[in-house]
Amino acid sequence: MSAMTRFGLAAVAVILGVVLYPRGLSGDGGAKVLASGNMRAIRWSKFGSPREVLSMVEEQIPQPSSTEVLVQVYAASLNPVDYKFIQGSFWMAAPLLETRPGFDFSGRVVAVGQGCTRIKVGDAVHGMTWFHKTGSLAEYLAVDETVAAVFSPDLLSDQEAAAMPLVGLTSLSSLVHQAGVSAGKRVLVLGGSSATGMMGLQIARAYGASRIVTTCSPRNAELVARLGATKVIDYRRDDVWRVIKESGERFDVIYDTVGAGRSTWEGASSGGLAEGGQLVTITGDVQREMDLTELFTRGYHIVSRKLWCWLWLGGAGYHMYTQPSGSHADLLELDRLVAHGQLEVVLDQQFNFEIEQVKSAFDYLMTGHASGKVVISMIR
Repeated sequence: MSAMTRFGLAAVAVILGVVLYPRGLSGDGGAKVLASGNMRAIRWSKFGSPREVLSMVEEQIPQPSSTEVLVQVYAASLNPVDYKFIQGSFWMAAPLLETRPGFDFSGRVVAVGQGCTRIKVGDAVHGMTWFHKTGSLAEYLAVDETVAAVFSPDLLSDQEAAAMPLVGLTSLSSLVHQAGVSAGKRVLVLGGSSATGMMGLQIARAYGASRIVTTCSPRNAELVARLGATKVIDYRRDDVWRVIKESGERFDVIYDTVGAGRSTWEGASSGGLAEGGQLVTITGDVQREMDLTELFTRGYHIVSRKLWCWLWLGGAGYHMYTQPSGSHADLLELDRLVAHGQLEVVLDQQFNFEIEQVKSAFDYLMTGHASGKVVISMIR
């Protein structure tokens, strides 16, 4: 399925979900709520800086629907998309979005809907909410059973389990489902020290890539080498695509996690991408405010670049990928890699679930200097 088709289906699913369930599936769900009363949650009241617009509120614990589980959240992790929502980068979709931030979560199940078959009360679970049903920065969260999976606390701490979903699922989908990484493939990961890039390096190695080249600053060179990189390019000192061109290397898979501009496409299409190879970007050329101009620009890039790859690179592919939600099956695959010692979750800083701490966590993430995930712990 093409990236454009996946994007279209995801958009239709989000719109239909919001039309049919404008405040989420939190009505009478046929589940016995084992945690009643109120909870603390983070909300944003208007677009702006997280430090200025976030507040801690008290509201009712949600009631899960028949296909949802109610999770007492033990930990949640932050992602750049969280502060972009708050800042208004996706203002066109504002009527469809929650004003409670947070995609990633881990915790313990305290109630299940009657239609749930995989998860039971007491299970340790982690997952990622749908884009239009965020809210993991809260003491309780009701999510569809399909976006979560049971994990072993013996293998992952609650903080590690919460840090994995969005970045791990994005990299697994991009590299394996979209790009077809397998034994012997040559892989270039742009932004290897980003949280998504770290997952990408390890997944490429676990699936048998023979050569894994990445870009990062010298500060993180040792870290990315430990995670699987066989060659590191210092993007601050060197022109990445000049280095690649002079080396004569061509890659079966190029995974762009940073959005460094048009140079990525120009470098890939002028020799960096091998015939039949796949370029997957999770950012587009540059991450901008998602208005009509940006939507049309991205659509044009997808169509024109796919055609160019098909005509001039022997059926190569160009993909823009966005992870729409958690995936039970893919979370289990990530957990399998953890169990086999092929995947580790790198944490940078942890903060407590207090409003000033949460604001400080966003401040730190927005510096762009995190080497690993930033996590909020609800249970001390």
